[in-house]
Amino acid sequence: MSYVLQGGSSADWLEAWGTVAAAVGTIGALVYQARALARERASRREDVARLDAAQRAAAAAQARTIIFHDARCSGRPNQFVDGYSVTLGNYGSQPVTNVELKLCSFIDGREMVINDRGPGFLPVLASNVRMDLSWDLKGRGVAWPAGTSVDEAPDMFVIELEFTDFHGVKWRCRRGEGPVRVEASA
Repeated sequence: MSYVLQGGSSADWLEAWGTVAAAVGTIGALVYQARALARERASRREDVARLDAAQRAAAAAQARTIIFHDARCSGRPNQFVDGYSVTLGNYGSQPVTNVELKLCSFIDGREMVINDRGPGFLPVLASNVRMDLSWDLKGRGVAWPAGTSVDEAPDMFVIELEFTDFHGVKWRCRRGEGPVRVEASA
């Protein structure tokens, strides 16, 4: 059997070219859809990253509403500091939990932690609440630096605060510094 290539009718040629055009169109549509899908994925990744950054910024703004102010010392100037007090305020719209406080004094160039005579832990600090916190320093040997006024004495103490915000993010800050996000260790 031998087959002879025949020219075919014009209808056959038209059908053949139509099939080729349909194949090219189908491939073009697939390429167009693949590019559109890639653009959509990139757009979604950018949206997620933007929303995550906005959420982090909102959490940081909320954390910055936890403020120490009105620090004061009591005692005998140029002798010993008997007490330290500070006001801690949550001026944000959300409560914070697991509030841990650490009072430190620097004596002879070394840090001395004073936690046993003050408010070391607060389970909750509600929103729009101010609390006066005090540490009893009698008998701790915290010397009042010579020539230091009553207004300057609070500067020889540092309060470190750790808390968990409404979203479960842990923060750490010191009096006079902004909060720093504490990354969870694996």
